[in-house]
Amino acid sequence: MRITETRMLHLMGGRTMETQSSIAKAATKVSTGVAVNRPSDDPMRWADGMRTKLSMDRRDAHESTVERARDNLTRTDVALSDMIDGLSRIRELAILGASDSYDAQGRTAAATEIAELFEGMIASANAQSVEGEFLLGGSESDTPPFDPAGVYQGNDVAREIEVGDNLYKQASVPGSLLTAASGLDIFGTISSVQGALAADDALATRALLDDLVLAVDQLSYARTEAGVASSSLEQSLGTLSDLELSLAESLETSVGADPIEAATLLANLGNQLEASRLVSERIISMMALQG
Repeated sequence: MRITETRMLHLMGGRTMETQSSIAKAATKVSTGVAVNRPSDDPMRWADGMRTKLSMDRRDAHESTVERARDNLTRTDVALSDMIDGLSRIRELAILGASDSYDAQGRTAAATEIAELFEGMIASANAQSVEGEFLLGGSESDTPPFDPAGVYQGNDVAREIEVGDNLYKQASVPGSLLTAASGLDIFGTISSVQGALAADDALATRALLDDLVLAVDQLSYARTEAGVASSSLEQSLGTLSDLELSLAESLETSVGADPIEAATLLANLGNQLEASRLVSERIISMMALQG
């Protein structure tokens, strides 16, 4: 059966449209690096890609949570460091006030300064996160953990966060580490020192010096706990960073396009389109001559 020029032109037109559509898809692969954009492209690869993307979303959420907790532990460390500095100054004043050579006026001045340092330490103990959580309250993070007298209102729970699927790590230290539950009532001890100095009682002040040493050690231990937790979270961030690379490679395997293969296909399709154009022009020329 003879195929007319008109029929041939129609067939070439259809082939040209198909080639143009294929070129558009190939160009998208080259520009985006993605070969599978929808289930119809490759159901199995598309499903694998969706699972990988869900894993990437979870990883991103874990990373955000860990970074926030690490930052909160950094704030906790700063607060505890400030408290250690304040307590060290209080101990210096207590040593001076415990001396028999120190007079009543000097002890009164020391008591006044200690009262100011006490207020500053309470403020540090009630430090908050950027989101407004009280860092040392244990799981009671909505209210200040220490009242103006230094009485602890929180609990002894160290908060935990999920750093990976079903993997949890410590994300805070409780203010109970500053109370008698962990050795000494630090704020109570400071109040006793301040009271002894205000009463011009060198003997009572002298009796509290060892407790002040223990209080500094206790605060240092709390700071160490925060440091250990922060270091552990840093390790988790490293693990999550490695996971990010692994998931990116997995996603590339699932839905990615081979750049050389995609570029070669695009070039071949371009050649096909040009060949179709030339054939169509010849057919049109033949039809014109016959007319």
